[in-house]
Amino acid sequence: MWSNRQKLHDADAERARQNLPDPTGLWRVPGAHVAAIGASFGDRVRGAVVVHSLRSPNDRVARARRRTAFVGLMDHAGLPRQDVEWRGSRQAKRRGEASPKLAVVLTSYHAHFDVLSQYLLSFEANVRDAHRCRHLVVVSHTEEAAKLGRVLVPYTPRLPRVAPLLTIEDLPGVIRRLDPNSTLSLLPAAKNRGRLGRLYVCVKKAYALRYAHEVLDVEHALVTDSEAYVWKPISIGAVFAQEAQRPTVWFADAPCHHKTPRRVRDRPSIDTNWCALHVYSDARSASAAQIRHQLPAPTATLFEYMGFFYQRRVFREYWASVTTTWQRLSFFDALVAAHEAVPSCLAVGFWFEVSWLLFLFNRHRPQYEARNITAAIERAFGSAFVERSLYVNARLELLTRALSNQSLPAFQRFFSQTQLPFFRSDFRGTSGRQGTRSSCLPVAMVSGIAAPAASFQVNSAVPSWAFSACEDQLPAKGLPWVAHRIRT
Repeated sequence: MWSNRQKLHDADAERARQNLPDPTGLWRVPGAHVAAIGASFGDRVRGAVVVHSLRSPNDRVARARRRTAFVGLMDHAGLPRQDVEWRGSRQAKRRGEASPKLAVVLTSYHAHFDVLSQYLLSFEANVRDAHRCRHLVVVSHTEEAAKLGRVLVPYTPRLPRVAPLLTIEDLPGVIRRLDPNSTLSLLPAAKNRGRLGRLYVCVKKAYALRYAHEVLDVEHALVTDSEAYVWKPISIGAVFAQEAQRPTVWFADAPCHHKTPRRVRDRPSIDTNWCALHVYSDARSASAAQIRHQLPAPTATLFEYMGFFYQRRVFREYWASVTTTWQRLSFFDALVAAHEAVPSCLAVGFWFEVSWLLFLFNRHRPQYEARNITAAIERAFGSAFVERSLYVNARLELLTRALSNQSLPAFQRFFSQTQLPFFRSDFRGTSGRQGTRSSCLPVAMVSGIAAPAASFQVNSAVPSWAFSACEDQLPAKGLPWVAHRIRT
């Protein structure tokens, strides 16, 4: 392990860190169980540990097997190095401990650690088969990884099933393990920082997903961020099975979302969809007709339904398509090459999820069915509901803008009909104010639908005040929450 960590963007340090002693495996602290690793394809461990409750010197071992009390990073756990002994993963295999093949992959940073803790508590409380699902959290740098470990310390007694399957990693470390030849000096420091800053979040999600697949041996993964919450009792295995039974590319038909300058005949506008296609197929020579042929609808927007699933076998194909198209060994370098070839895509913004869904639509039909979510919502309403304004209000990404006392029953019908478990909704009243009675409508919607429909909130945080202001509408009493300041 490195005691002297250099800045992450020091090129010499990056190269030096690739030459590490081996072999290593799982670490074991007396009275502790290492459950989360950061090894490169099984080579090396430096990372996340789960340390069990130690109430007295005489019962350490017994209590260690029963109760989890701490999650952190080995080198920041405050444990003496001489107390660490090696334990190989083969021991776990001999005990018959199967590694979960499902994972929720989250990207996070220091300002969202409290709401991330809230999400983990909700997963523990409401997911009946939490033992079947890993969690991988990828943060921005090693210092953040250490901070997250400290933040989670008070909560881990309440996470007996989640904590042992939690892995915490930092993005530069993940990239080094997966793509040691990446030009990390080009990696932005944070979201929207520098020339390539709009690539940052997408790179973070893509590499976190790849890490789950290739290092943690996960077959199926759901990718979201810290702003999530599980509202009602569900089976995570059933959620993944539902997606596997009917894999779907959801899109909204949103004409007003496509406000682009007048097109030149036979030349497509460079927009979100164009840039998403360009990354894995180089769209520079594609005509407008060819681009339209690769979309589920001419005015489709695909950042829509927030349940983004990734099967390992298919994602490997996507990853290879990106690197092969741009003749780069590194996925990150390939993304940079694609955007340097068409700099306007940096201004438009690259959405990893949109690129993935378009890849599925074009390369994996009919296995993946394209379904129009706007039409499904309109059917639930019984009449045309789409408002042709700046945004299409009948979109799931913008659910809060469409959710009102009048529309609430229709959205409840929509979720009941589709049985979609995921939703996004900001807690805002129609005036935009928070903490008002009308801001409880997302809770009312959730409570009025039987699980698993509308059970798993993603990409939007449940504010602290909702658990008191909306108490009479909560689907159950005693739902876990953490004080935080995230507004969306």
